[in-house]
Amino acid sequence: MDQVFRQFEAYAFQQDPEFTRGLITVFPNTAYDAIPESDLLKAQWFYYSKTIKPFSWSEYQEWKATELNNEAQTTPQATSTAAAEPGPIAASDEAPKPQGFADLCEMIMTGQPIPGVRDIPDVVSDQPASAAALAPRPKPWEKH
Repeated sequence: MDQVFRQFEAYAFQQDPEFTRGLITVFPNTAYDAIPESDLLKAQWFYYSKTIKPFSWSEYQEWKATELNNEAQTTPQATSTAAAEPGPIAASDEAPKPQGFADLCEMIMTGQPIPGVRDIPDVVSDQPASAAALAPRPKPWEKH
């Protein structure tokens, strides 16, 4: 299966007119580059496995995860230097983001601030109301 997966990844989908016609039907009015990567990959898998060589989507995902893991292990310097470089916002400066709905509910129930949500006070403006600049519209029965 390793060879099938490699052939799938090497296949020139953009040059295949039948694939591009099908993609236009599934994603009308969307440029090729604007299609989400996960959706594009699933469309490519569907086309390839129906027209060229069938294979399991779950087996491909497992193989891809293994390949990415192997690549990460063969280049540990690249990942360690990238992790050591400071980013624009340090992770310790941010409040912990909820991982799921249960975490979000827990944060709400305990009164913790929710990251990414502004705190807007429940106060109406202290300034007096402005004077009306226009005359009120006449009612339909008041029109002459």
